[in-house]
Amino acid sequence: MICFLLANLSICSCLDTREAREVHASFYHWQSDLNISSFEKEYLEKLEVEEIYLRFFDLDWNAQNGVVPVGPLQVENHNLPKHLKVIPTIFITNRCFTNIEEADLPDLIEKMARKIRTQLEQLGVAEINQLQMDCDWTRSTRYLYFRFLELLQEEFSKVKLSATIRLHQIKYREETGVPPVDRGALMFYNMGDLEKTTTENSIFDWNTAAAYLGRLPDYPLDLDLALPVFSWGVLFRNGKMIKLINNLQEEDFRDTSRFKISQTPWVEVVKSTYLQGYYLYQGDRLRLESVAPNALIEAAGHLSEKMMTERLNVIYYHLDSTTLKKYSYAQFQTIKEALANP
Repeated sequence: MICFLLANLSICSCLDTREAREVHASFYHWQSDLNISSFEKEYLEKLEVEEIYLRFFDLDWNAQNGVVPVGPLQVENHNLPKHLKVIPTIFITNRCFTNIEEADLPDLIEKMARKIRTQLEQLGVAEINQLQMDCDWTRSTRYLYFRFLELLQEEFSKVKLSATIRLHQIKYREETGVPPVDRGALMFYNMGDLEKTTTENSIFDWNTAAAYLGRLPDYPLDLDLALPVFSWGVLFRNGKMIKLINNLQEEDFRDTSRFKISQTPWVEVVKSTYLQGYYLYQGDRLRLESVAPNALIEAAGHLSEKMMTERLNVIYYHLDSTTLKKYSYAQFQTIKEALANP
C-alpha cells in the first residue's frame, strides 16, 4: 500500500511539474505608415524583440469589385530595424467569405501573393518564415476560409502559416473548426460587446474570458498569445455607438468647460467641440477603455497554466509610442516571467 501511494504521488508530481517555457516578446505593427519612432525602437531593443508582425493590408468585400485589398501599409520611406524578422499579417473581414465563391479563391490567392511579394521587395526582405492571417471566421464561413488557407499554404509552400484564434473558436471548436495552419495566435482581447452601454470594458474582461478557457489546454494547435496594450474611446450618440477614437485617456478630458467625467469609465461632452479631429456634440458620451499593466500580469499568470506551447511568442497589440508610455520595461518583463513558469 505504501509503495502504491508513493508511486501515485510521484506520478502526480511529474504531472504538476512542467519546465519553464521559452518566451519571446514581439509586437503587431498596425499603423498605416512604417515609421518607427526612436522611443519605439528603444522598446524593441530593450525587450529583445526579434520579430514584428506587420499588417500589410486588409482584405474586404464590396459589391462592385468583390474581395479587394484596402489600407495597404506605406513602406516607401520605412525605417524598419534590419535585425527584425518580418511576419506579414493580413486582416480579412468575415464578409469576404460570406460573399466569395470557392471558384474565385485561386485568383484571390494569386493577386494577394503578388501584393505580399511586392511589399516584401519594397521592404528589402528577401525571405520570410511565417505568414499570419487574421480573420474572425464563423461556422458558416469555416469551409471557404479553411480552403483559402489551404490554397495559401500551397502558394507559400516553404513558409509556415499561422492564424489568429478568438476565444469563442477555442470553446466551440466543433462548430467553428480548427484552421489548417502550423500555428495559432490566441487573441486575448476585444472580449465584450462594443455597442452595449452596459459593457464596462470591451477590450479586456477577465470574468468574460475565464468562461472560455476551460478547453484551452487541449486545443490541437500550438498557440502564441496576443495581449492588448492599447486604449480607445467608444463614442456614443443618442445611446448608439458610432465611432472608436484611438489612444484616448483621462488626461485628454481635463478641460471641464467641455467635458465631465461623470462616472469612470464614462465621459460626457458638456459643450460641442473637436477632439483629435472628430467633432463631438453636446450630450455625446465616451467610454474610455484600456488595460492596466497589473491586469495583464495577472492574466499572464492564469494563462501560463493553461497554454501547453513550449516556445511561446507573446505578441503585444500594438507598437505605438502613446500606448507604450503606460508600461514599464519591468512590467513587460514580469509578464514574460509569468508566462515562462507554468
